[in-house]
Amino acid sequence: MGTVRNAVELYLLDSRLLIVEFIGNSIIVIVQLMVAYHLDFRPLMVDAYLMMFTGIAYLANLSAECYVHQPRGTVSRETLLFLAACFSISMMTFLSVYYFVDSCGQLVADSDYNADEGTVLLELLFGSIALLWDAVVLTAFYFQNEHATKAQALTPSEPSLGETVSKLLENIQDGDETHLLGKMRGFNMFAASVNVTSDSIRATAMVLGGIVLLLDGGDNATSVDAIIMIIMSIPLMAVSCFALFIALGFYSKNFRRRAKSTYNVVPVEEGDTLNTEESGKNSYSTF
Repeated sequence: MGTVRNAVELYLLDSRLLIVEFIGNSIIVIVQLMVAYHLDFRPLMVDAYLMMFTGIAYLANLSAECYVHQPRGTVSRETLLFLAACFSISMMTFLSVYYFVDSCGQLVADSDYNADEGTVLLELLFGSIALLWDAVVLTAFYFQNEHATKAQALTPSEPSLGETVSKLLENIQDGDETHLLGKMRGFNMFAASVNVTSDSIRATAMVLGGIVLLLDGGDNATSVDAIIMIIMSIPLMAVSCFALFIALGFYSKNFRRRAKSTYNVVPVEEGDTLNTEESGKNSYSTF
């Protein structure tokens, strides 16, 4: 009974965290878009659209997490969690590459504009709000991990976020279906936390750009924003590549091995009797 209770608590904690994360991101995006359209301020508008993509990634993580406790359908819960995590990581990879390419294009275009103090303050304000919100969410992820770690003693089939990340590159032994489901949930939350990290890097670039423009008097605003974003996008792309590498390793060590060990077809000729001792020699993988 205690195991079931702790598993339900972990599920509710993960779901609530993702719901709050998605709602907060959506509110910031809506307000920022309204202000950007009203002032016709393109940098603020583009930043809001990029945050919208991050919100879509959060929604994918949340949908997969909520599907875990639904009746089993045509798509396995483990597969859906893994696909949602990969989608979230792929979205972050796309955004990091977009930051870099778009910023390089702005430098080459040489179309600087001079931002007035009001627009610079708005950019600094929204960047600070987004950065503060990301700090709150990352703190919530930390406490979620602490809670999961304490519950781990009673629910060994539900590994915590920290344990999942630390063991992703190790030789993970095959477990039963419940253990695999727990690892997939941990991986899904890991992907969501990676997206929060990428969004905090984007917000940091906004804040730094606003500070530099205030000190510089608003001159060469395009170049300043582009240079800062190029510098910030480099570690962001590195994090994206690392997360994709983890995803590939996770797939290889869990899904491929599980498919080879579980779904075996034994060719049996008509009139023959199936010998379970010899089936391992004649079987082949359907994966």
